[in-house]
Amino acid sequence: MLRKTSPAEPPKPQQKSVVLSEDQVKSALKAKLETDGWTVEVAWGRERGIDIVALRGPERWVIECKGTGSIPPMQNNYFVGVVGELLQRMSDERAKHSIAFPDVPKFRRLWTELPTMVKERLKLTALFVSDDGSVVEIA
Repeated sequence: MLRKTSPAEPPKPQQKSVVLSEDQVKSALKAKLETDGWTVEVAWGRERGIDIVALRGPERWVIECKGTGSIPPMQNNYFVGVVGELLQRMSDERAKHSIAFPDVPKFRRLWTELPTMVKERLKLTALFVSDDGSVVEIA
C-alpha cells in the first residue's frame, strides 16, 4: 500500500544518496500498484506514451516518471519536464495524475516549491521512490 502524507507533514527524504534510473522508478511503482490491486501498463525505456497507466475497476491513474539523473542540475530540468509531459497527457478528467521521482532532497524541494494552488487545481500528487522500492505519495 502506498503511504500517503499531508503537505503539512511530509516525511523526510532519505539522507543517503538515491540513484535510480527511470525504469527502476517505474519497476518499483509497478510492484507497489500491483500489490494494491491495480493492473499496470508501463512504457519501458524510451518507449513513447504515458510512463504508467494503472487501472483498478473504474479508477485510472496516470503517472509520469523520471530517474535521478547523472548530475544534480539535471534534476531541475527533469522536474519541469515531467510536469510538462503530464500536463500534455491530462485528457481524462476522472483519472488521478501523479509525477514520480527517486526520493532525493532536490526532488522533494522542487515539489514543495510548486505552488499549492497548482497542485490542488490539477489534483496532482507526487510519488517518491526509495532505493529499497518503498513509495511515498504526497498531495
